[in-house]
Amino acid sequence: MPNSGINQAILAEAASCRSEDELLQEMVQIASQEAGADSCDVLFRDSHDALIMRGSTAAPEMANRMKFGKGLGLCGAALSSGEMVLVSDAASSDPRYAKYPGFDIDESGAVAVLPLRGANGWLFGVILFRKRDKWPFTPSVQKRLQSVATTVANSYLIFRAGVRSSTQTDKLESLTAVTQTLQNSPYLDEVLQLLVNMTAQQFDYKVCTVRLLDEARQELVLRATQATVRAYQRKRAIKLGESIAGRALATNTPIIVPDVQTEVEYIGHDLAAEQGLRSMICIPLRVQERPVGVLTCYTDVLHTFSQDEVRVLETLANQAALAI
Repeated sequence: MPNSGINQAILAEAASCRSEDELLQEMVQIASQEAGADSCDVLFRDSHDALIMRGSTAAPEMANRMKFGKGLGLCGAALSSGEMVLVSDAASSDPRYAKYPGFDIDESGAVAVLPLRGANGWLFGVILFRKRDKWPFTPSVQKRLQSVATTVANSYLIFRAGVRSSTQTDKLESLTAVTQTLQNSPYLDEVLQLLVNMTAQQFDYKVCTVRLLDEARQELVLRATQATVRAYQRKRAIKLGESIAGRALATNTPIIVPDVQTEVEYIGHDLAAEQGLRSMICIPLRVQERPVGVLTCYTDVLHTFSQDEVRVLETLANQAALAI
């Protein structure tokens, strides 16, 4: 499973960056550090299956300028085969290696190139890692590199799908695309974190959380939130019968609370007041009528959840439940 550190770092960037170029440049920095590499590049394929560099720690000035023809170089080999290409030493001596004119970088050490996959296994690019020294690609190293590549691919596609928009219709379309992308991730924690981050971003919510049902204990356990406050991240599990979220799950209907600070049934008035939480909506997550959890969203002002807004959130919850 991908390391939670890179998940949090990249997800934070995906939620805050205003352009693809900005996001990709931040991504390669984070990915390089997480992989233990000396540098990292991201290249995307074009309509002719050529590869264009979109982000680089080694030569950021070459972003959107460097291009390799179809099948050329170690990157082309990875894209063509759909498999990772690993050269543990003397990468520039590999017969598949292709040097770009005017690109002066020492590749006498190791290179790892991994495909970037989207929905249904679609290959849309590669990520390249370099090390100046020899790099033994043990199974654990390969697993770590694959985890980083998966997180980068998913986060980029989520950013593309979650383009900021001003209408509910646009939000429905973009959030639908987000959840369709999430359904192809095998990592539950990654799915949940992406879900709360992008929902909060799209609707400008103060806090979004997902609680999943522990059937044995009949409790809803906090599994993801984009709230940075430690007290909120450590909120205890809640029994189904003692909470508004449990009631939403039991009745299979969204429940709206106009003001959590004054609602008698709400658990956690002190934290709500401290964090400035006001209106809340709980959306049940169910798969084939089986309850699996609850998506809860809070605003920092008194807010009326419109029918359109509830409809979008229900659509999101239905699709997210399938991914979960």
